[in-house]
Amino acid sequence: MITHIESRYIIAVARIFVMPLLIVVILNLLNTPKDIVSVALCANAMPLGLNTVIIPSAYGKDPKLGGSLALVSQLMCIITIPLLFGIFLQ
Repeated sequence: MITHIESRYIIAVARIFVMPLLIVVILNLLNTPKDIVSVALCANAMPLGLNTVIIPSAYGKDPKLGGSLALVSQLMCIITIPLLFGIFLQ
């Protein structure tokens, strides 16, 4: 069974690495111009913003999960952004 902590990493990996990868592959299959693919990669490879903390707080919910997701995604982006840009923006 996946624990609460492991789910944070799975969500962060999916958002930071898998989604940009899928978007770039799909756009390349559709013969999208390279500039548009680059912009889409830049927009989707960035870490989670602080909305993951602010929105639950605004509705009276606990923002701890959102805060931990934001932290994990920020740390992961140190590796994933250069990796994705190095692979796809040659």
